[in-house]
Amino acid sequence: MPEKLLEEAENAAEKRKAQLEKEAPLEPRGVWMREGMKAYLCGTLGQQFDAWQRRLSALSAADAYFSQQIGLEAIEKKMDALEEEVKATLLASESLSPRRSPGYGNMPLSFSGEIIAKLNATKILGVSLTASGLMVPSKSVTAICEIKREEENG
Repeated sequence: MPEKLLEEAENAAEKRKAQLEKEAPLEPRGVWMREGMKAYLCGTLGQQFDAWQRRLSALSAADAYFSQQIGLEAIEKKMDALEEEVKATLLASESLSPRRSPGYGNMPLSFSGEIIAKLNATKILGVSLTASGLMVPSKSVTAICEIKREEENG
């Protein structure tokens, strides 16, 4: 009996998440640039997604959770696509390291502001920082990738 109830609950949750995915205002946007041997990236889901997420959060904890998942999946997909755009411009002797974002590892959170400024992301995407260093819209990501060049053996 408990297994059946659990299965029904899981099915209902999957169905609700799928419904919300169809309703979500997903219009991911991004910008990137190469500067020397580094690529700078910024992606966002925008203010509409934030507003939608706030509405859901006020109505249902479950919907708030699902909207977080939907947003995380969508912004990661956009950042992956930006990385692919960068890779498409590399020379045959170059490769791209995995992206790293400010606030992880030894990269200070404050570096997001430098990336936003370098990419003109406030004007292009509407991405900015609060005084405490949080990005607005909330589902926004900045990142940097190192470009490595293979040394020719001769």
